[in-house]
Amino acid sequence: MEVFYVVKKNNEETLVMEQDSEDAVQHSEAGDDERQPEINYILKFDPNATQKTTLPKCSNCAMKTHPTLSAARADAIRQQTQAITRLRDQEIFLEMIDAPREEIRRCIIKKLGPAAWNYHPKADFLNQKFNNKTLLHTSVKAGKLDIRDLLLDYGADPDIEEDGQTIAHRVAAENNKLLIRILRHHKYKIAAYNSLGETPLMVAIAYGHEEVANYLWISSNVAQMAKDGSTVLNYAAKHGNDSLARAACERKIHININQTTRQGNYTALHLATMYGQDNIINILLNTEQIQT
Repeated sequence: MEVFYVVKKNNEETLVMEQDSEDAVQHSEAGDDERQPEINYILKFDPNATQKTTLPKCSNCAMKTHPTLSAARADAIRQQTQAITRLRDQEIFLEMIDAPREEIRRCIIKKLGPAAWNYHPKADFLNQKFNNKTLLHTSVKAGKLDIRDLLLDYGADPDIEEDGQTIAHRVAAENNKLLIRILRHHKYKIAAYNSLGETPLMVAIAYGHEEVANYLWISSNVAQMAKDGSTVLNYAAKHGNDSLARAACERKIHININQTTRQGNYTALHLATMYGQDNIINILLNTEQIQT
């Protein structure tokens, strides 16, 4: 006989089952061909049976669930899906950078046609502006380096401006030496001016990025002056770049140590004094050609 107990545990009643020992013996001794006796069930309440094991739950009844996506991840998947769909219709739009690189490449090749296989293809449609934003600048700001390289490979203009600056000005401000090297590989004009009349070199000096500034200056074959007449030395003196100021004084190539700015007619020594750059003042005073 099987007996069900109502067990009270933590103020909750649980139904448990216990098989009567006599019935258990009968079941074990009964042959396969013998008719099984009818089993009766009795419901009892045992207040002391709190330690009895509850019936195991059926694993097949448990609902198998998967972790839900975060809102940000779900939104990213939705944007990527929409971008892929529009690219397959050969549409060019700003959000296309959310699509995988190969989807973008296939779209560009289809739009270029046979010209896609030229040594230096020029996809002028990659230079479109969407509310004054460009694909190249947007890919750089989003950190999508593979998309940026793809755009440059297919003829995106590295000199294109956004917010009054080129890609080189932007990466110089971000201290991205690797991207500066890539831009030089794509024949970028490192001496281009931004809306303030500064070259990427001047921007790197102003932000205190010595490594990028040194690379831009050493790798350049022309004097890089801002539109106001400021040289590398003028900027180094103003912003306190000791190593670049020392290199400019020692190198003496493409640099006029006594060059003055158009606005204010200041030399490097004047600027170092005005901005309290004591180390640069000493460097300049130890230079033979300096005019005090």
